[in-house]
Amino acid sequence: MEFLLVILLLGVFVGPSVYRLYERYKKSRRGETVPEQTGPSYTRHILGMLGPVFVLLVFLVLLGIGLYALTR
Repeated sequence: MEFLLVILLLGVFVGPSVYRLYERYKKSRRGETVPEQTGPSYTRHILGMLGPVFVLLVFLVLLGIGLYALTR
C-alpha cells in the first residue's frame, strides 16, 4: 500500500513537469515557437490536479482500513 502512495505522489509532482518538458521538446522538434502562457499558472494547475489525488488518497486509506477490519 505504501508503494502505491509513493508512486501516486511521484506521478502527481513529477508527471506534470515531465509532460511540460515533453511538450516543449515536441514543439521545438517541429520548429514551432513556444507561445506565451495564456492559461492558469503552473502552480494553480498543480493545485487543480491535487483535488482528485486527495480524493483518491482518502479512498485508498478507507479501503486499507476496511481490508484491515475484514482480515482481523
